[in-house]
Amino acid sequence: MLDAGIITISWFHVMAVIAVLGGSFFINTVLGTASKDLAPSEAGKLNQGIGESFGKVAWASTVIIIITGVMKASGLGLFKRSVLLETTYGNLLLVKIVFLAIIMVNMVGIARTGLNMAKMSKEMATATDGGQQDTESMAAGQKRIKMLGTTNLILGMIAVGCAVSMRVIGAP
Repeated sequence: MLDAGIITISWFHVMAVIAVLGGSFFINTVLGTASKDLAPSEAGKLNQGIGESFGKVAWASTVIIIITGVMKASGLGLFKRSVLLETTYGNLLLVKIVFLAIIMVNMVGIARTGLNMAKMSKEMATATDGGQQDTESMAAGQKRIKMLGTTNLILGMIAVGCAVSMRVIGAP
């Protein structure tokens, strides 16, 4: 691969990681803190709106991470059994791949929970019984999204640590 090609692919890869981790960090720290000062219904609306927007960015960025990661690894000949299983660099790459898979499963969980909460929110708006059970379900959904999002943030930060280590070690 040409140097300009590797640089371009690497740039897109890093920018996509920054978008996902930066957004996750913002949601888990800034938004989480700011939401506590709002009424539950207002916090829910804010979180839902930001979650829908960020979800699109996160999924697009994840696709870019996968495509550019596969391109980089293929270009460097890293998908060989001997590299993946017998070198520290390859082991770190495998850890990153496993963490990305877990992150994607969690992203599906977040998306499904968010969609269910949006549906419940619409139903609560038209309910005549006060929607107590739905309110508890909404709180459980928010807790689930927070847990999955925090898990993804931690796994993402560990994956970046692996990437930094790989950079220091150098490709085999």
